[in-house]
Formats: sequence, C-alpha cells, structure tokens
Amino acid sequence: MDLPVDVPTPEEGLQKISLLRPHLQPAVDHAFFKSTVYVEAEELNCGGSTFLTLVRAHMKRYLVRQNLEGIRFKDWSLSGIEFEISDARFRCWKGSENELPNPGSSPGRKSFLNQQYLLPYDGNGAPKIWNFVVLYVVGPQNKITLWLVCPKRYDEEERVPEAWWWARIDEPASSLSGSTIGQTPSGDLPIDPVAMPKTSEG
Repeated sequence: MDLPVDVPTPEEGLQKISLLRPHLQPAVDHAFFKSTVYVEAEELNCGGSTFLTLVRAHMKRYLVRQNLEGIRFKDWSLSGIEFEISDARFRCWKGSENELPNPGSSPGRKSFLNQQYLLPYDGNGAPKIWNFVVLYVVGPQNKITLWLVCPKRYDEEERVPEAWWWARIDEPASSLSGSTIGQTPSGDLPIDPVAMPKTSEG
C-alpha cells in the first residue's frame, strides 16, 4: 500500500488503538444486546436514531468503566463516542454500504473527516493529531464487525467521504490477518427495525 510519508499505515493505526482494542468488540456486542433487550421488554416502537443513541450510551459506559490509563473520553450530546489516545483521536460511528457515514450538515463531522496536515515549516511533516473512525457494521445474522478507518477528506461537491484505508479490528480471540488490511466490509443486510434498526446515523 503506497501512502504519503505523513499518513500512518493500517498497522500503525491499529497500534495506536491497541490499548482499547480488546474491549471494543465486547463493548459493541454488550451495547446492542442491552439496547435490544430494553426496547423489546418495554415494547418501544423507537426509530433507528433513538436505538443507536441507546447503543452509544451503553457502549461508552462499558468502555469508560474499563478505566484504562491514557485514554481520554469526551462528552458529546446524544451519547456520541470520541476519545483520544496520545496523538490520535477516534470517533465511533455506525457504517453501512461499504462507506463512511455521510456527515450531513454537521461542521464537526466534516472537519473530522478532513485530516489536518502540518505545513512544511511546522515541523517534521507528521500530523499534529490523527483522526480515526471506529466503524461498527451489521452484517449477516446481525453479526457486528469493527473496522478502523483512516479518513482522508470529505468531498463537498460529490458528498462522499474518502478514506486512506480500512483495517478490520478483530475480536479479542482472533489474530490480525493480512487479508483484513485495506479491505472494506461487505455492507449491511436488512435488520429487524425493532431489535436493531438500520440508520446512517451513529
């Protein structure tokens, strides 16, 4: 994979999140389970956006409770998940159809998808801080997979977010396989709207 010198490789990106990596799959599985049980038990007819707010709330609570040193979580409305590890910043979003979610009209999301690079006179050419997206994708049999994505830019004219690369975040019991680097997921399949509503938000 040919990348500019100031763009981290997938291996470097996975290394940046290595401290939290073993907890991500359990967190998202736990979050979807707890949210689904609550919606079904209360017989709530909630939309996808509301359901994903519950998912994010449970997922963030799970991760924060790990109390891992060196990880700084930010507080966002609607239970948005953002955290910093060293010189890297991460946001957790739901993905679909082999793409990063469209930022819509949100200036914050657009800014996050546009990597900020140092000017030549600012230093050694490395970025001040790198933005990464932890994407959770729902596939066959409601199987949830996680991907680490390095955003490149958001094309305002085409309204398409572009990425340098995608790398699969394996489950804790799995080892990193070279075949998962740079691939994109197969995309979402239809989901029961009550248990796990499909939405581009998250």
